[in-house]
Amino acid sequence: AKYVSGDLFEGRVAYWEQSATGEIARKLNDPLGDFENVGATDRRGIDVQASVRPMIGLNIWGAVAWQEAVIRTPPAGQAALAGNAIDHTPQWLWSGGIDWSPVEALTLSLSGRGQSSYYLTSANAEGKWGEMTVFDASVQYQLNETVELGLAVRNLASDHYEYVWWDGAQTLHSPANGRNVTASARLRF
Repeated sequence: AKYVSGDLFEGRVAYWEQSATGEIARKLNDPLGDFENVGATDRRGIDVQASVRPMIGLNIWGAVAWQEAVIRTPPAGQAALAGNAIDHTPQWLWSGGIDWSPVEALTLSLSGRGQSSYYLTSANAEGKWGEMTVFDASVQYQLNETVELGLAVRNLASDHYEYVWWDGAQTLHSPANGRNVTASARLRF
């Protein structure tokens, strides 16, 4: 369902479901990039998005999603996996932010994103990993029709988060960058 109230508010709510009889997934840490059969799966979720523009130049936006992804019927010989969560699927995802243009050429932005933790394998036996909450800030200034200057600070609080997977014997970790600053110049011709 979608709701729009002029230029002030726009919102959307969606419920979705997906069933598969033979879902396949890429094997993580496989040098050949092979795939494996996950089995019959059921997924469902709710997505909510909204944006509010209380005045010209100010936009407040956000989104939250809940999802459930389970193995209904596992592949042959793996009956114990029935009802387990599908690996690397966080139940909660969110994002939001504020974009403000006090003058036409200048835009100040603050945004955040995050997710809940996830299981590393279909066995759901190696713990949950991957929870994160990260905030970013940026400034963009349109110098003229051709040049836009920007400055961005990613991961404002220098929070530690990482992508984690299981190689069959141990967890492997790929950490994200801590706080970092980027300056940019964008040219339009």
